[in-house]
Amino acid sequence: TQIAQGRAKAWVNFNGGSVSSPRDSFNVSSITDVGSGKYQANFSTAMPNNDYAFSGSSAQADEDNTNPCFCFPLQHDSQYLTTSVRFKTGYQSGSTSVIADRSYISIAIFGD
Repeated sequence: TQIAQGRAKAWVNFNGGSVSSPRDSFNVSSITDVGSGKYQANFSTAMPNNDYAFSGSSAQADEDNTNPCFCFPLQHDSQYLTTSVRFKTGYQSGSTSVIADRSYISIAIFGD
């Protein structure tokens, strides 16, 4: 039971500037670019409910970039669907959060 319930139900690793060709994925049929730094991961097999856990990370290829990057889901009430999830990436510049494409983006979905 732990293996079936504890492993990722979907994951993807992709370049935010080239969503049409993910580096690798599992149970993600496609990524939709919905705006600068905003994406939708479409699941190959729907989740049984929308109470799953989202985990994400992002990074920029420019190693000299000292601004920390982020990857967060959009609002849970409207963006956690059984067939897809929307999320945003970007970086922190001082006290300002900037939504922007990142070169390395990975998300994982955990649930029943």
